[in-house]
Amino acid sequence: LIPIVIEAGYELEFEDLRDKYELKFQPIDETSYQHICWPANHPVAPGKPIVPKQHQIDYVNTFLTNPQGVGVAPTAAGKTLCTAIMAHKIEEYG
Repeated sequence: LIPIVIEAGYELEFEDLRDKYELKFQPIDETSYQHICWPANHPVAPGKPIVPKQHQIDYVNTFLTNPQGVGVAPTAAGKTLCTAIMAHKIEEYG
């Protein structure tokens, strides 16, 4: 929408009025969630420790450095696990 308005000859000025937050997160690694096991009825890893794969670790750690960013990952990349980990990490902030 903004490019259309500018193209129509309008000049825009923006002021970011959002509250600023200093969010600090410890990065995760393959051992960060090993103390938690998959449920007994999990189809792939029943009862086994949760060990994120390297691409999931990278995805989560990228988010933790820029929590207002947008993450994109292909089907079956483990986005649900990544989202659960990210939600756990930001839980302390409400």
